[in-house]
Amino acid sequence: MIPVGRSKEATAAIAAEVGAEPLTADFARLSEVSALAGRILDRCRAIDVLAHNAGLLAGERRLTEDGHELTWQVNHLAPFLLQHLLHDRLAASGARVVVTSSLGHWAGRIRLDDLDREKRGYSGFAAYADSKLANVLFAREIARRTPRTGITAVVFHPGTVASALGRDTGGAVRPTPDARCAGSPPAVEDDVDRRRRGCRTDAAAGHDRRPAQRQRPVLQPAAAGRGHVEARPRR
Repeated sequence: MIPVGRSKEATAAIAAEVGAEPLTADFARLSEVSALAGRILDRCRAIDVLAHNAGLLAGERRLTEDGHELTWQVNHLAPFLLQHLLHDRLAASGARVVVTSSLGHWAGRIRLDDLDREKRGYSGFAAYADSKLANVLFAREIARRTPRTGITAVVFHPGTVASALGRDTGGAVRPTPDARCAGSPPAVEDDVDRRRRGCRTDAAAGHDRRPAQRQRPVLQPAAAGRGHVEARPRR
């Protein structure tokens, strides 16, 4: 296992808990994603499971140094790039890819001529929903190519989990005091316990090698994705 995160301190703490050596990368910088892929390839002769779990919900429209809207890059473009750079190793390993999406993907409106929401009105949640819809479509496409690549994929909604997601939205998005993963018992001790419960679906999706349609509460790639995609020609 290789825990990957943006914060050295937080990632090191998680790595110590599971007895692993961590790697750090800021997905707001695609150069760091490329470097991360190189370090993973150097360390891993085989990759059994790749979990795309990076998540951001920004309060205002910001561009990265790569020129992309921040939420779109962190939640979709960076994982897409990492997947691409690791593709051959994933295929050789018969890997499973687990993608964390959100029920918010229902509100996604992807316009191929405006992926960074420069032309449309911007809101943090709209950008987040777009990226979560992209996560679902990404997993569906990986699954469609499984017969050729040997890489399987599942995408899931983790439920409501107490985390720092939305901390930059000025309170527009904030976990409620009793936030818990869907299906968890009524008694939840603290935020750490809630976050651990939220990870269980991710872990189960990675370990369960049955066909995706038999897994619950994994969102099925073939059934998810009622969000809207618009293909408009550039002018």
